[in-house]
Amino acid sequence: MLNFRHCEGAKRPKQSKTRLLRRPFGLLAMTAILILTLFLPLASAASLYQDTNRFTYGFKRLVTAPFQIPIRTLQGTLYGPLISGTVGGVFQGAFYTVGDLVGGVFDMGAAAAPYAKYALLV
Repeated sequence: MLNFRHCEGAKRPKQSKTRLLRRPFGLLAMTAILILTLFLPLASAASLYQDTNRFTYGFKRLVTAPFQIPIRTLQGTLYGPLISGTVGGVFQGAFYTVGDLVGGVFDMGAAAAPYAKYALLV
């Protein structure tokens, strides 16, 4: 085998300075990307949890709304006067049912509204 290192005409290739700088720069870039990926979503996490909580609160109001009439009727009967307490409980239950239905729909809509702009991208 021929060994070209010992030849007079062969020159040793120079190491480029950019090759030496690539590794530390690559390590710095990967560290920056990792830090941004891990900690940048924390800035928007508060609004995300707030929207999720509002959506689930609206859903809870929507699901429990039909039970307001029997609950308020029972409360009016047990803790109020005999006939007027029962009638008042029925009206109060109807009022709370409608309020919870409408309020639950609006809570769910308000929580989902900021994300509606992404529906066009899907």
